[in-house]
Parts: sequence; C-alpha cells; structure tokens
Amino acid sequence: MRGVLILSVLLSCAVLRAAEPANHLEQLTMAAQAARQKAASEPVVHDRSSPPVIAYLAEQSRRRAVRLAGLKLRLADAERDASKAELAPVLKQQLADLESKPPEAVSFDAAYGYEPTTGLIGYSKKVRLLENTTDGNSVILVDSAALVIGGLGTSQYASGKFFGVEQAILVGAPRADYIFRGSPKKCYDATLVDLEKLLQEKP
Repeated sequence: MRGVLILSVLLSCAVLRAAEPANHLEQLTMAAQAARQKAASEPVVHDRSSPPVIAYLAEQSRRRAVRLAGLKLRLADAERDASKAELAPVLKQQLADLESKPPEAVSFDAAYGYEPTTGLIGYSKKVRLLENTTDGNSVILVDSAALVIGGLGTSQYASGKFFGVEQAILVGAPRADYIFRGSPKKCYDATLVDLEKLLQEKP
C-alpha cells in the first residue's frame, strides 16, 4: 500500500511539472493579448511604460517561452526514446544557450501572430519601398501591410527596392487600404522608435 501511495504521489508530481510550462505559456499568451488591446487604444510611445512598449515586452516574453517549451519537450522525448538518445546532448546545449542569452528582438511576423497592426512595435529586417510620397514620407511593405512612415530617407530609392530598417517601427492609426499589384493591403501610419535606448532608461 505504501508503495502504491508513493507511486501515486510521484505520478501526481510528474503531471504537475508537465502542466506548469503549459500554464505559464497560457498566462503569458493571455497577458500578451491584453497588452495588445491596451496598446491599440493608446498607440503612442512616451516612455518605457507606454502601452505599445508593454505589449512588445509581453510578446518578447511569450516568444521566448514558446521556444523554451519546444526545446524542453523535444529533450524530454529524446531522453525517453532510445532511438533519439544521441539528440539529447545537442538539445541540452541548445536549451542552455537559449536560457543564457537575453531575449531576442521581436520582428513583425504573421507566423507568430504578430503582424503589423495599430499599437504594436516590432522590427523588420527587410522592407520593400512601395513609393515616396509628395510630403516626404515613405510607403513601405512590412509583412503584407503598407506603412506610411517618415525618417527613412528613401527619396533617392526607386519603387520596389528592398532595404533594412535598424530602428523599431510603431504602427499607428489605420488608413485607407493601399492597392499593391491590384490587391488591397491594410495600411497604417507608422513612426520610428529607438526602442533599444528607451528600454535602457530607468522606469
């Protein structure tokens, strides 16, 4: 009987440990969703406590948790399955490397459910110039959304050119759809944000 009780306790603990990452990830996902809603209602950045910055940090935490959870699941599977045992050391090193590194910058990426929309901040390693406007702004394509933004200095670029943007982009108010190659694209006002400097400032 004692052995059965001990086994029952051990099984319960194992179930709780398995549930903890899922619960944590669910909490982070809910927090990120709530932060996005708040940011959409106040899409302006004044300091690091501004809603769009909070939404960015929430998404950063969520993505990190997703990657950690995925690696831990793969590692657990490799440790259970003898045919995958040789993968375990590699996965352990990948997990240790990820845990020791600071969170990665968040890029706009529909695959992560983080496409450009009002109130969100993100990076885009490569954008496409759609046109230079008469008032000095640039219209760029970022993950299937058209953003009207100033400060990029693209006046000498031809339409269609791809280039990088080092600063983060804050997506602002929506505009009328932009027609690109005969198809409408969601369009927004946008601004550049020195997010790295902002996050280094004291709260």
